[in-house]
Amino acid sequence: MPCAKCRCASGSASRPCGAPDVLHSVVVELPIRGGAPDAVTSLPARDARASAVDDPHRAVSVWQAPGRRGLSDPQLVELYRKHGRRTPHDVPGAFAFVLYDPAAGVVLAARDAVGTRPLYYQRIRGAVRVACSLAPFADREILAAEVDSRWLAAYLEGLAPAEGHTAFDGVQELLPGQMLWGEDGHLHTTRWHGFSAPPSAVSDPNAAIEAYHQAVRNAARTDGRPAAVELGITLAANVLLAAATGEGASRDDGLWGVGFANFDRSRDAILEAARRDRLAGADVISGWPGRGTTWRHWYRSGAGAVGQPVYHTDLMFQALLDCMDGIGRSLLLAGGNDCAFGWEFRPPLASRRDATMFHRAARAVRGVGSSLRGVRTPRRQASPSGRWQPGPFISPAVAADLGLAQLARAHWQTAAEPPVTGYAAWTEHGLVQGQRERLSTWYLLGQAMGIDVEFPLFDPAVVAALLALPREFNDLEGMPGAVALQLLPSRVNDVDWRARRWPGQERSKTPDEVAANGAARRAYLRENLHPRLEALLNMDVLGPRLAAQEPAGVNEVYEGQRRRQSSVEFAHIEAANYWLESWSIP
Repeated sequence: MPCAKCRCASGSASRPCGAPDVLHSVVVELPIRGGAPDAVTSLPARDARASAVDDPHRAVSVWQAPGRRGLSDPQLVELYRKHGRRTPHDVPGAFAFVLYDPAAGVVLAARDAVGTRPLYYQRIRGAVRVACSLAPFADREILAAEVDSRWLAAYLEGLAPAEGHTAFDGVQELLPGQMLWGEDGHLHTTRWHGFSAPPSAVSDPNAAIEAYHQAVRNAARTDGRPAAVELGITLAANVLLAAATGEGASRDDGLWGVGFANFDRSRDAILEAARRDRLAGADVISGWPGRGTTWRHWYRSGAGAVGQPVYHTDLMFQALLDCMDGIGRSLLLAGGNDCAFGWEFRPPLASRRDATMFHRAARAVRGVGSSLRGVRTPRRQASPSGRWQPGPFISPAVAADLGLAQLARAHWQTAAEPPVTGYAAWTEHGLVQGQRERLSTWYLLGQAMGIDVEFPLFDPAVVAALLALPREFNDLEGMPGAVALQLLPSRVNDVDWRARRWPGQERSKTPDEVAANGAARRAYLRENLHPRLEALLNMDVLGPRLAAQEPAGVNEVYEGQRRRQSSVEFAHIEAANYWLESWSIP
């Protein structure tokens, strides 16, 4: 069949001559009723074209997302010929691809478990359109998809859209670990594996639960004191998703789950399960919200689950350990790699306050040092000269009793490597230094409290995928709202987007509104500070700050590093107080 672009004999309708081997700003339209090979077309965006292994009339065609691949197109086709529907199980690394088998009338699209590369689909006129970007759907010259009014309403309200929904009507996102299968006129989406783990990891629900239990047992002290365990992101997702879906999920009231990996879209299912039955003790789901979710959504999750920005977890560490010691539970910290590169990420937050909170916390972690109960180091370097000092809101007695400064000094002088497995081979400065500082701090705190802190089962492959996320997401191609935000002014007439100083906010707050908001939050915290926090905090410093008109929140612009640091610590205290109140912790 001649090339669709120049009518030469060297290409095909779906692969013009000289086409790049990527599925990028392109929509591949494939029939799902079998036969009808002439319906196989690629709808180009500007000069981009889809690619295929061969003429779709004679062989299986494949399109892959841009980026580094684990398999070439021919290798992927060969896997499909051997394994058919189970093809995604055997594809290594990060991937997003589309396969079309004209002889069998089969369309197969799949995305890797981590979801590094996006994939979108739309069913229309007995066919399915698949793309690796939202741009073609937004381009009037190609598809001109309509804006989804439900998505827009959710976005403006700062709520999470329905899972998989995008800014455009009828265009769905294929979620991480999902596959699309079209055959005999029917189109199905399903998870190609039962849990959020790569093929090499545990995939059986009962095995995942048992691995989780065993990790806690291995780290538990012989004297029965609680142990802190940080599981790798894949096993943590296995365990929590198994509990959420009820597939072989065993309940053990002696185990306490804290945290969830935010780069797994199944977190919404976890939230729902936590609201329903408290998820076998997974009482806190912690971390920055991620794409399509805002702080308000987490805080509105109800009494069954509470979410905080990831940095807020540090201040609660002492309170959590105290609570666990009292009720005889162990602690699971799930997903330990989101702090390290969070400052590189630019999430599409829905309000100015959301963005301010995120970036203030990110700046503090990057420029000042990790925060753990107010103990800080002014430099992100694993060197003996790092000076540790308590923050302004932490009681000197607490810092002195734990002896954290002395422990830190001794540790940096003697430790050649941090007490972490799985990080030594990574050379990316942000990952190594960020994790070294944060995990070493947890290790030191555990030492001071007589608690063994271990970091088993970390998957380096997941780290590699996550390291690519900031770069890939920042180019706006993979974000549901990013491309739409550039196009909505011409598509939605009743919203004056130009008047907004931040997406998702109708207008900027006036200085008086900012001051009133900060004063109200300070007054509430002053009147409702939890006794556990009051014992930890230096009220001689915090009390006057709460009572003064000086801003202590996160909405204002500060001058000087000390005041920015105080602002972030105030946010930590506020989130910790909210959590303790929500669960009525005595």
